[in-house]
Amino acid sequence: MIGFLAIAGVVCWLIWLYKGFSKRFTAQRERVVALEESGFVKDHILPGDVLVAFDVQNRKVAFIYFDNTIVKSFDDILARNRLGKTMMFELRDPTYPLIKFNVNSSSQSETLYAMTSAILAS
Repeated sequence: MIGFLAIAGVVCWLIWLYKGFSKRFTAQRERVVALEESGFVKDHILPGDVLVAFDVQNRKVAFIYFDNTIVKSFDDILARNRLGKTMMFELRDPTYPLIKFNVNSSSQSETLYAMTSAILAS
């Protein structure tokens, strides 16, 4: 009986976890669509728990959370860094001075860091 209750508890927890991630993912995707409808041209998008989209022509970057979107100019990026699988953007904004997000691995972080260098230099 205890084993059955433990398994039922784990199954319920997994369902709750899946629904939470599903809602967050859907909310982020809806924010991407709203951003594109506002005229933002999504040339590149970096995956992670915070999506980072680049509009190269208008020199804009968008940090897309499930509950908020922050759009900045390339000129507002003071510095970028990475530590393990964490990417960081320091911004010229006292309200949002630092954006940090995780990606799947440190090798993906390294690749995305190089990709952002190429995008920001274009």
